[in-house]
Amino acid sequence: MNENLDIFICTHKDFKDYPRNPVYKILTGHNCLNNTYDLPIYEEGYGKYTYIQKYVNEFTRMHWASENITLKDYVGFCHYTRFFNFYDNVPDVNILFKTHDIIVKKPTHTALGNIIQQYTTYHNIGDYYIIRNIIHDLHGISYADIERCENYLIPCNIFIMPVNKFGEYVKFVSSIVVE
Repeated sequence: MNENLDIFICTHKDFKDYPRNPVYKILTGHNCLNNTYDLPIYEEGYGKYTYIQKYVNEFTRMHWASENITLKDYVGFCHYTRFFNFYDNVPDVNILFKTHDIIVKKPTHTALGNIIQQYTTYHNIGDYYIIRNIIHDLHGISYADIERCENYLIPCNIFIMPVNKFGEYVKFVSSIVVE
């Protein structure tokens, strides 16, 4: 079963439709929920990155969870309007992770089919190039490897991964945010 999995639903406002599976938990900001939910609710306190919440979005909640919640063997995140296609019937992660290292949303195939197009349309492309340089300079990742990743767009921070990989992900993103 999935006693070793938590999937956190990041939200900053009330929402009505949500999975009815005990692996899902709601992770929200301070005093923003009014509805009664039948899922556990974790209220994010004022964490290290709260002051830049509007810039790094769900990451502040991921970081807060990594620092303040005893996480299970597998951890997942999704958005209050975007869930996994297994909504209520979450497959057994012990079986899934025999053949997978991480579970993410399928890459998007739209007019905004890669990260450059998405940043150009919805964000400041200059910010992206700053982040790209930080990744190269701080982590020694070649521009060629970064460019290979730019051909994809896996939006929405929807994933499930082993807790140790989640810790590595949070540490990696934190280093970029701090820089």
